[in-house]
Amino acid sequence: MTDTIPTPGTTTAQHVEEPTAADLDRARQMTVGDVPTIQESSEPYVELPRGISYSGGWQKRAMVRELTGVDEEAISRVKEITDIYDTVLALGTVRIGELELGSLPLTERQGYLGQLLLGERDQLFIGIVRATYGDNKTLLYRCQNCNEQQQLTVTLSEDFPMEVVPDVERTEFDYVTSKGERIMYRPAIGADQMEALKRKNATMAEQNTIILSRTIREVDGKLVLDPMNYARNLPLRDRNALLAELVSRQPNVNMTVVVDCVACREEQTIPLGWADLFQP
Repeated sequence: MTDTIPTPGTTTAQHVEEPTAADLDRARQMTVGDVPTIQESSEPYVELPRGISYSGGWQKRAMVRELTGVDEEAISRVKEITDIYDTVLALGTVRIGELELGSLPLTERQGYLGQLLLGERDQLFIGIVRATYGDNKTLLYRCQNCNEQQQLTVTLSEDFPMEVVPDVERTEFDYVTSKGERIMYRPAIGADQMEALKRKNATMAEQNTIILSRTIREVDGKLVLDPMNYARNLPLRDRNALLAELVSRQPNVNMTVVVDCVACREEQTIPLGWADLFQP
């Protein structure tokens, strides 16, 4: 199976197909619903494994905030479902270390946050959800064995741990292809992911090509004149191996929950996504 870069649009197993108009309507209305039970304010800080390179060093301590009705209006104007995740990050992140984001235009904030590793963006997203809705979330799920619908309560600060990888601050790695070429590449960041997702109707293979073309910096010490063409013409085994390395370089927020069904007692593995968490 080909390794792929995870996407922020991933949600539960019943919703992994391409987004539809109904999905977009649901996403736009994610902040609308019954008034949630008020919980104590969550800690507004998120400690990132690598963070953003700014002012001569890595800025890692991020501050997030609770989203408001003004933010809800801004989210409702987003036209593409994949852009909602990016917009929530930009609206809810106040600063990272010495980098003040709150007063910057939205697109500029998105540009800075696009420099974060993929797992760090998920980490920030969960921090914004905690600040907005509280640490405990109650969700509905349906048992895959007996089809019984039931509630699942998760604690955001405990149930979604960050898996940190070695050398997380390194910005360059190398890979030797089956033909002996030495590729210098960098870890994938949010901007790479968003660029791949913006290509409408792109297949997973085409998205992988975009990711590879953006992360490969040099081949045998020289810049690649046509990165897209080079990525397309890499042997499949090298593409798969390089994609696997890109995945292994990412800190990862494990958003899979294991529970026992209250009806049939069968163990359930439930993969959650941002759309599952970002609702009252």
